[in-house]
Amino acid sequence: MTFIKLLYTIIICPIEILFEVIFYLSNSIVSNPGYSIFALSLAVNFIVLPLYMRADALQAEERDIEKRLSHWVGHIKKTFKGDERFMILQTYYRQNNYKPTYVFKSLLPLMLQIPFFIAAYRFLSQVKILHGFAFGPIKDLGVPDGMLSVFGLSINLLPIMMTLINIISGMIYTKGSPLKDKIQLYGIAVLFLVLLYNSPSGLVLYWTLNNVFSLVKGLFYKLKNPKETLLWLASAVGLIVIGFALGRNSFTMRQRVFLLLFGLLLQMPKLMERYLGRHPLKTSGKSNGIIFGLSALYLSLLVGGLIPSAVIESSTAEFIDIANLVNPFTYVVFSFCLAAGTFVVWVGVFYALAQKSTRVYFEYVIWAAAIIFTVDYMFFGTDHGILSPNLQFNNPLSYTSLEYIVNFLVISALLVLTYILLKKSSQLVVTILISGALISVGMIGYNAYNIFADYKSVSEAARYVGDNPRIKLSKDKNNVVVLMLDRMVGYYIPYIMEEDPSLYSAFDGFTYYPNTISYGSSTNAAAPALFGGYEYTPAKMDERDNELLVDKHNEALKVMPALFDGNNFDVTVFDVPYANYSWIPDLSIYDDYPDINRYVTRGTYAVMHMDSDDIDPLNDSMKRNFFCYAMFKSVPLVFQSTVYNGGNYNAVEKYDLLPDEWNSVQLREGLYNATGLDSTFMSAYSVLDNMSNMTEITDDGKGGFLMMDNDTAHSQMLLELPEYTPAELIDNSKYGADQLKKTNANGEQLELGNIMQVMHYHINMAAMKSLARWFDYLKKSGVYDNTKIIIVSDHAYGLKHFDDMMIDGYNEDGEKGKFDCMWFNCALLVKDFNATGFKVDDSYMTNADVPTLALNGVISDPHNPFTGEKIDNTAKNEENPELMVVVNWHVEDNNGYKFDKAPYYTVKTVKDDIFDPDNWSFSGYY
Repeated sequence: MTFIKLLYTIIICPIEILFEVIFYLSNSIVSNPGYSIFALSLAVNFIVLPLYMRADALQAEERDIEKRLSHWVGHIKKTFKGDERFMILQTYYRQNNYKPTYVFKSLLPLMLQIPFFIAAYRFLSQVKILHGFAFGPIKDLGVPDGMLSVFGLSINLLPIMMTLINIISGMIYTKGSPLKDKIQLYGIAVLFLVLLYNSPSGLVLYWTLNNVFSLVKGLFYKLKNPKETLLWLASAVGLIVIGFALGRNSFTMRQRVFLLLFGLLLQMPKLMERYLGRHPLKTSGKSNGIIFGLSALYLSLLVGGLIPSAVIESSTAEFIDIANLVNPFTYVVFSFCLAAGTFVVWVGVFYALAQKSTRVYFEYVIWAAAIIFTVDYMFFGTDHGILSPNLQFNNPLSYTSLEYIVNFLVISALLVLTYILLKKSSQLVVTILISGALISVGMIGYNAYNIFADYKSVSEAARYVGDNPRIKLSKDKNNVVVLMLDRMVGYYIPYIMEEDPSLYSAFDGFTYYPNTISYGSSTNAAAPALFGGYEYTPAKMDERDNELLVDKHNEALKVMPALFDGNNFDVTVFDVPYANYSWIPDLSIYDDYPDINRYVTRGTYAVMHMDSDDIDPLNDSMKRNFFCYAMFKSVPLVFQSTVYNGGNYNAVEKYDLLPDEWNSVQLREGLYNATGLDSTFMSAYSVLDNMSNMTEITDDGKGGFLMMDNDTAHSQMLLELPEYTPAELIDNSKYGADQLKKTNANGEQLELGNIMQVMHYHINMAAMKSLARWFDYLKKSGVYDNTKIIIVSDHAYGLKHFDDMMIDGYNEDGEKGKFDCMWFNCALLVKDFNATGFKVDDSYMTNADVPTLALNGVISDPHNPFTGEKIDNTAKNEENPELMVVVNWHVEDNNGYKFDKAPYYTVKTVKDDIFDPDNWSFSGYY
C-alpha cells in the first residue's frame, strides 16, 4: 500500500462508506435515486453541522482578533522594517495571546469540505443506479445534464445554478467581512464550477443541495440565537426522517421498540438536568483526552484488526485467490486503516472541534462503545452458521425475542456501569483500555503469525496450479471419469431434468440413483469413503485410532489413482479435496507416483485472473466488507440485521474503475435480483465451463482416468434465467413466481421459498448444464461411449424443503433441535461403457460405492494398494449405517486420530427408502 493509498483509506474511505450506507438505506425506503441524493445531502449536512458550526465560530473568532489587532499591526508594519519589525510583531502577538498560525483557522471550513468533496465525487460518479435514471428535468443522473441547448451547443445548467447559489450564500455569509474572505469564497465557487461542470448530474445535484443547505445556514446565522435555531431544526428534521423511516417496512417492530427505548435513554440526562438541577455527565469534571484517545485506539484495534484477523485466521486458505496470490492479512491492514480513520481521525475531528464542556459526552460515548462492542462481539450473535469467504453466512440471521431482550438489558447495564466508572475512577478506565489494547495487539499478532504461516503453505501448494491443465482421454481404450461435485443436492436432479428436457439426451446412458446417502455431512468426513470406499467411512477411520486423520484421508485420495496408474492408464487428478488437509489441495501426496498428472484448476479460468502489476488483486468490496463485518459483529443485536443486510453490508452497485476487475461479492436483493459476480462460484464454474478446452484426445494405447473435485454446486450465487448462467446484472423478476415452483416427472412440486433454496437450485442446474456441454463435446470427439462417467457429491445440504424429514436430535451446530436428514442425500449418476438412455434406479446406494463402480469391468479383482483389502460394496449391506453430522468441519482443528465428538443418525437401509422419515433415527452424540 502506497502512502497516498494509506492516506486515502484513512481519511476518505470512511466518508465513502458513510455516503454509501446512507444512500443505500435511503433508496431502500424511497426507491428513487434522485430523492436518495436529497436524503444523502440532508443527512450528511446535519451530521457535519456541528463541525461547520464550530469551524465557523473559530473562523469568526480569528477574524475578530485580527480586526482588533489590525490597527497596531498596520502601524508596526508601516513604522518598522526587517528583524526589528518581526520581533516587535511577535511581542505584540504574544501580549495579546495571538499566534500568526491562527490565520489557518479561516481555512478550516474549506479544509473540512475537501475530503467530503473527494468522497462524494468518487462515490456518486460510480453508482450504477444513477445511470439512465431520469429525475425531473434531468434526463440522466449518470451524465452531465445538458438541459439547455444554444445553437447546437449543449449547456449544463445544474453546475451554473450550483455556482449562483454558492455566490449568493457567500454574499450573505461574508457581509461585513474583509475582502480576502469574500475573494476566497467566490474563488471556491468558481473552482467548483470548473471541477463539476462536466460531472454526472447526480453528483452536481448533491453539491447543489449542499449549497442550498449552506445558504439556509447563512440565513439562520442572521437570526437571534442561530445555533439554537439550527439545532432545533436539525432535531425536527431528524424526528421527521426517523418517523418516516419507522413507518416503513424496512424497520422491524423490534427495531422500532429499541429505537424508542434508546431515544428515551438519551433523554434521561436532559430530564435529570431539568428536574434535579444538574446534568449527570457534567459532574465528572473536565474532559480527559487520554480516555478518548485510548477508546478510539481500542475500537480501531477491535473492529479493524482483531475481528477481521480472527475471521481470516480461522480458515486462511479460503481468503486466498490461488490464481493471484496475495497475503490476506492485507485485508486486515485495510480494515484497520478504515477503523482508525473512523474512530481516531473523524470522531477525533468532532472531538477536537467540540467545546470543552461537550467533549465529556464524546468520551463517555466512545468509552461505552468500546465496552459494548466488546461484549456484543464476544457473547452475542455468535452462531450464524458457516461463513463464506465472501463474508456471507449460509443461514439467514435469526434471533429470538429473549435474545433481543437480554442484549438490551445487558447494554443498558453497561451504559450505567461505564458511566459510574468514568465518573468515579478515570484511572481504572485508563487501565482497562490499555489492557484491552495490549490484549488486542497480542491476539492480532498471534492471528497474523498463523495467517502468514498458512499463506506460506498455500503458496507452496500453488506450484501445482497449471497454466494449461489437460484431461487425457483415449479414443480407442476405456476411460473412467470420477467427478465429485461438492454439496450437489441429490433430490434436485429430477426437477432439473424435467425443467430442461434437453438434459435427458445430453445425459444419455446415465443412471440416476435417487436413493443414495453420504456417510458425513461435510467434506472431511464424507470424501474419504467416496474416493477410497467402505474402509474410509468415519466409523472405520476412527477404528484406526493409531493413525492421524490426515494420513487416512490422504490414503483414501490415493486409492483409485494408484490403482489406475499401476494398470497402464493416463491418470489425472484435479483439485482433490483437502489433500494433506489443506484448503488449497497439497498435491505433493502423489509425489510417489511421478506419472500422475496433477493440477489445481480452481480459479485458472476465472475472469478475475489478472496479469497486470498495476491492478490491485484485492477486491475493493472485500476491503470494505471486512470492516463492515466487524461492525456488524459489534453493534447491538437489533441493528445487526440492518448492518449485515443479507451479506451485502449495504453496498451499492458501482462501476469498476479498472476494466479488468469485477466484484467478488454478489449483492442480492430478494429472490430475483442481484448484481456482481461471486468469485468463489466463478472460480469453480469456469473450470466446468472449460472442460472441453482442457480435454485432449489421445491414441497412445493408454486409457484415461480423471478424478476431480469441483465447487460449482457448493458456491451460492443467483444466476440469470432461463439458461442459469452468471451475469453481472441479474433480473429474474420477469419470470414471476412460477420460477420458484419446480415439478418432477411424477408431477410432484418443489417450492423454492428462500434465497438459499433458490441459489442452491440455480448452481445445481448450472453444474448440470456445464457438464451437458462437455458431454456433447465428448460425443462429437468419439470418446463418449468408451468413457465411464460417475458424477457424485460428497454430501448434500440441509435446505429444509421437507418438514417431515426434519427429525429430533442434534443439528449441525451440535445443539439439540431438528436436523434435516436430506443433508445426507448426495447425488449419484453413473454412465457405464456404451450405455444408452436415461434411467432411474431406486436401489439403495452410498457414495462409498464409487470406487467399486469405477473399477468394475476395468480392473479385475481390485485390492486397496495400502491395506490389501478387497474393494467392493458388500459392507453397505451388513448393517444400518451411522451417518456423522460434522460439527467441526475445519480440518485445521478436527485433525487428531479420531473425528471430534459429533451427532450420528441411522437410516434403516433394509427398507431401501431413505425418503421415508420413519427409517431415520438419532443414534447419539459421541
